[in-house]
Amino acid sequence: MKEQEQSPKFTYLKLRYIGVGEKDEVQLFYYFIQSENDPDRDPLILWLTGEPGCSGPLAFEVEAFDGSLPSFVINPYSWTKIANIIFIDSPAGTGFSYATTSQGYINSDNKTAEYNYSFLRKWLLNHPEFVKNRLYIAGDSYGGKIAPMVALEIAKGNEAGLKPRTLLQGYIVGNSRTDANKDNNEKVPYAHRMALISDEYFELANSSCDGEYVNPDPKNIQCLYALQLVKECTSHISENHILEPKCKFMSPRPNVPRPVQLSLEDDPVDLLSLSKEEQLWCRNYDYVTSYVWANNETVQEALHIKKGKITEWKRCNKSLSYEEDVPSVLKYHQLLNEKDFQALAYSGDHDLILPYMSTLKWIRDLNLTLDEDWRPWIVDGQIAGYIGVGEKDEVQLFYYFIESENDPARDPLILWLAGGPGCSGPLAFDFEAFDGSLPSFIINPYSWTKIANIIFIDSPAGTGFPYANTSQAYNNSDSKSAQYNYSFMRKWLLNHPSFLKNRLYIAGDSYGGKIAPMVALKIAKVTTSSNDSSEDKNINEELNCGGEYASPDPNNIRCLYALQLVNEYYDHALSYVWANSENVQEALQIRQGTKTDWKRCNKSLSYEIDVESVFKHHQLLNEKGFQALAYSGDHDMIVPYMSTLKWIRDLNLTLDDDWRPWTVDGQIAGSVFNSRLDSENSCKINPTNEGAGHAAPSYKPKECLAMIQRWLSYIHYRHSLLMEWDDLQN
Repeated sequence: MKEQEQSPKFTYLKLRYIGVGEKDEVQLFYYFIQSENDPDRDPLILWLTGEPGCSGPLAFEVEAFDGSLPSFVINPYSWTKIANIIFIDSPAGTGFSYATTSQGYINSDNKTAEYNYSFLRKWLLNHPEFVKNRLYIAGDSYGGKIAPMVALEIAKGNEAGLKPRTLLQGYIVGNSRTDANKDNNEKVPYAHRMALISDEYFELANSSCDGEYVNPDPKNIQCLYALQLVKECTSHISENHILEPKCKFMSPRPNVPRPVQLSLEDDPVDLLSLSKEEQLWCRNYDYVTSYVWANNETVQEALHIKKGKITEWKRCNKSLSYEEDVPSVLKYHQLLNEKDFQALAYSGDHDLILPYMSTLKWIRDLNLTLDEDWRPWIVDGQIAGYIGVGEKDEVQLFYYFIESENDPARDPLILWLAGGPGCSGPLAFDFEAFDGSLPSFIINPYSWTKIANIIFIDSPAGTGFPYANTSQAYNNSDSKSAQYNYSFMRKWLLNHPSFLKNRLYIAGDSYGGKIAPMVALKIAKVTTSSNDSSEDKNINEELNCGGEYASPDPNNIRCLYALQLVNEYYDHALSYVWANSENVQEALQIRQGTKTDWKRCNKSLSYEIDVESVFKHHQLLNEKGFQALAYSGDHDMIVPYMSTLKWIRDLNLTLDDDWRPWTVDGQIAGSVFNSRLDSENSCKINPTNEGAGHAAPSYKPKECLAMIQRWLSYIHYRHSLLMEWDDLQN
């Protein structure tokens, strides 16, 4: 620690105790770090950590743990870059703080606030040079409940003339506890909003529980049943961050072979039993290193920890004696607001412990005047071969085909249709880091070609490398795309008869998900996905447009302004460099002169959306007993998962399995349900992919590979889409 104190990276670091209480019977440990910017002028922040009994956060990061004493590295985003911060272990029994009497270990909300105020006054008396600095009280989680209480104590102390008089400016709370009952009551609506529970489960809970999910009537059996369903869907979710793995520290996995996977569900896996290649990053690992560091004798000596006072440092003391004697701090927020103190209330939008919806609720309850509308805020600018089709093969469709790495002769054959229209098909590889030269490929370890033969096609003409011999052939539409893709498939199989007996699936994401059932229906000889274009867009926005977002009233300025705020851009620069290389095009056998410039998405493509909805195609395929997998990334705003759920519900299928989580390596990967017609033949499975966006496999490759692999194992072979050789000759 002496080396750290002398490090030029620190302006000043101090670690000490300050006694509070009538006889200083409570000894609160703190460490203080001066601002790296301008300590004399930068604000002073007293930081209160969350959860009574949990030690304050470290302003440093720990290097990769190798079994020795952990080493610190500077956190490049520490708030000490711009502020002087006092990190305090409070109340007694937390971290290195202790009491000299048993009575001193009995804590409560009011006592904690009082002692923190006493601590701050004594600290400022010992450091008078910081009395003139702007002061803020900050806390997250449960500390966010205590922060406004301490701030109000300081305000009252200033009004009473207590010394030293501080320059209190306001307070900061993050995902803060405000009212336990109201905060926890927002968990069910939040879980529904984040696709952790189904519409049916939420509607059942909402209607039967009358909005009371924390303390329901014990005689209300329907409500209790609904809450049990909610619990089953969320019990394996990491509540701190719903997209992070929920980690366990258990004994190694028993040496028992795993059964054949016949559904999307995954057997629980102990985290520590995974190989190094399989192991997931867990926030818990960072906490483990803090135990090793804080309980080291040399460290405790450098920290001036009083010997014999702390037998074992714990990050969170679960045995702390603590009374929550203040049910709600809403009145504290109100009083501070009336006194014109500034407040910053922030929330992580993936927190299930204290959902952002609870923060929004108590802020609305303050009845404040809205200065500015809800808006984004940004940091660093960031909110092969050809087959001819057509009457005279005037359209030349480019494709590349990759055999399955498993068993090409038996594994299914998938025709993959990319989104767009006008966008080139996805690559089955990953790019290495770009160094300015021709980009190099590396194999995607989660490519679906691990278990299937896949044809990636650029369609229609004008997309990627495909071209047309006539200007008329560049005029495209939904119907023409479906017809040409079907023709392509027939010709491809005629050229590759060894794949005729493989199970065949037509797949597509985004707009390709609209064309896929049209192609499948043509193959079937009858004559989440963009299903109905207006329906998908209408779910994106909810205000100002009167329910019409796809074709709004041009005179509705508020609606047009709202829609203008929603925009996304994707950068695929590496693919441009690679695909426009002469050497690459020569290796791909791209016909010279047919392409002046390869574009991933051709925005000038002539394309008519002549099929408004493919709902009837889904119905007809379902009635014929074909299997369907409809998946959605739950963080996609282009085609939201809610639109996928809506058109599936409109099919009026029978629900085989309730909405439930599905897992990969013991971690939640999303939610799933099975549905079918009133027959044994047709089944539609709809999984959501947790944390995935548009084109889910590119965001969650490992989970999506597991999804497709399990689905292919689950369905019956006799219902696969087969094309017989005789049919192709007709």
